[in-house]
Amino acid sequence: MYLVPRSQTPEGHVFSSSTERPLHFLEKVLDVTLRWTEWPEDFCRDNYLVVKENYVYSHVDNVVSARSSEMCPNVAKKMCFCAV
Repeated sequence: MYLVPRSQTPEGHVFSSSTERPLHFLEKVLDVTLRWTEWPEDFCRDNYLVVKENYVYSHVDNVVSARSSEMCPNVAKKMCFCAV
């Protein structure tokens, strides 16, 4: 099974936005927000979720694509099955 790359991802902002954390693709938004209710009120009062550009995926994709084209210049992008 192949994972479909996402150009956007949910991100949690906690501790008055001093910490930002992208949610893992297996995490459920409801579970994350319910976990915040277990924290002291001072820590969870200003927490929120936002949908942002998935800059990590695009950066990794560029690096992997460049590396693949160097190793297998005659094979289409992302279709290289050559032994390295």
